[in-house]
Amino acid sequence: MTRRLLLPLCLLSCTGEEKSPATSAVEVAPAGPVQPTALVPPPAQVQQALEQAGITADVQNIVGSRVIRATAESKDETAVRTGVLLAHVVLTVRTAPRAESQARLAAVRAGLVSLGVIGTAPLGSLDQLRAGLANDAVNESDRSIAMDHLSQIIVTQTYSAGPRTVPLLQAGGWLAGTQVVAAALLASGKIEAASLMKQPEVANYFLGFVQGEGQRADLPPVMAKVEATLRLLQALAEKSEISPEDVQQTQIMTGDLLSLL
Repeated sequence: MTRRLLLPLCLLSCTGEEKSPATSAVEVAPAGPVQPTALVPPPAQVQQALEQAGITADVQNIVGSRVIRATAESKDETAVRTGVLLAHVVLTVRTAPRAESQARLAAVRAGLVSLGVIGTAPLGSLDQLRAGLANDAVNESDRSIAMDHLSQIIVTQTYSAGPRTVPLLQAGGWLAGTQVVAAALLASGKIEAASLMKQPEVANYFLGFVQGEGQRADLPPVMAKVEATLRLLQALAEKSEISPEDVQQTQIMTGDLLSLL
């Protein structure tokens, strides 16, 4: 599996921090056995991957300070929204104001509850991290480690909303990550690194879960936008060369999606 496949997927599983002996003020419950999914490999750090391509990204500025709402009438949309939120908090937990990270974690919690997370590990770990942030008891490095563990726990749980929940959580995170990558490529001018965005297998995989059984033609507006964005990325992956215009279109399309949330 290549790094270009790993890049945005890491948002829902890992910050890429090397694990040090447990000195964190926040103790996180173990994630438990990972359920194998062909297209969700062990992740790598987004910013590290960009830096290895010679790109320095101001992720905090790209993500912004807005904290989206996690819950929606549709459980599919709730999963996507929660995935976007989780990606944003993973990406910015070291640089965002503590109050902003706390607000995002509170929204993630609301999403998990709405999706019917089964088991106490995710909510307990999340609450512990929020308390640590509130008390200023967690340093930058420990925040990343704690978020790494928490995000792994979240995508290995069972949800009463159904088996589509985890893939749609991951789809939301992947699309949020793609928006960051596109913005970073444009800001740096290093369009030659756009091969990082060519991930046809991932787009195809997520499209199946967005449509669901029966290939619905009546998707709600947000889910319809998710589908359209995935189809754009699917088409992008088929190109032999990605142009600056392609990257700009990707940033606009993913940005438009996030603005609907």
